[in-house]
Amino acid sequence: MPQQRRPGSDRRQIPPNRRPPRSASRRKRDRRLEAQRARTAPARSRQRVWLAGGAAAVVVLAAVLAIVLTRGRGGPGAQPTPAPTPTPPELASLAGAAGGSAVDGVTCDATPSTAHRTAVHLAIYVDGAARQVPPGIGVGPPLQTAATDAGPFVSGACYYWLNTRTGDGIVHVQPPAAATYTLGTLFDIWGQPLTATSAGPATGAVTVLVNGSRYSGDPRAVQLTQHAVIQINVGAAVPFKSYTFPAGE
Repeated sequence: MPQQRRPGSDRRQIPPNRRPPRSASRRKRDRRLEAQRARTAPARSRQRVWLAGGAAAVVVLAAVLAIVLTRGRGGPGAQPTPAPTPTPPELASLAGAAGGSAVDGVTCDATPSTAHRTAVHLAIYVDGAARQVPPGIGVGPPLQTAATDAGPFVSGACYYWLNTRTGDGIVHVQPPAAATYTLGTLFDIWGQPLTATSAGPATGAVTVLVNGSRYSGDPRAVQLTQHAVIQINVGAAVPFKSYTFPAGE
């Protein structure tokens, strides 16, 4: 008796190591996915390049920052920023200075004369330490102080023929007619004594150097001539320090 076949037994058997054939719709879908992967591959490649470039830029920036910080701490090749020059304390304030009345025949005029203008530099040392000649000597109140790159600049209601507008030790002699004035007149306008044993409130042996040479007479008699560099030592001797006048002085 012939053996009966079971329903569906006549279908072709697929070996276990072979994938079943894809249907037409599945093949179409696979081709679509492959095309999509081909289109997105360059974009992914560019993204990897951008990421790599960004990482390299971060590394370079970190290296530059490290160099800058190292130099700021005084490492090799550092360029330190110079510290500002400290201002020495005043020899004396302006509390006793002339306020508008004539002193030793010198008046306080609304406008300083420039016809016979002379510039002198005055430096004062007390026991070896510098003392400032304050700005505002010979300037009538009320005083106004303006901040500048060179320091404070003082102006006022009137100006004596001998005055200091800045704190750098420059004394301006501005008489209306040609004349020679002395260090004693400047100290009188400042309201401070100047003798062989005192300069302002400082006491001790007073030595005056003019342009590097010792002045042997009365300190009050030192003449204020154009570009004279005057140094007063009270107490300890300080070697003469030269001075270069700014352009225009």
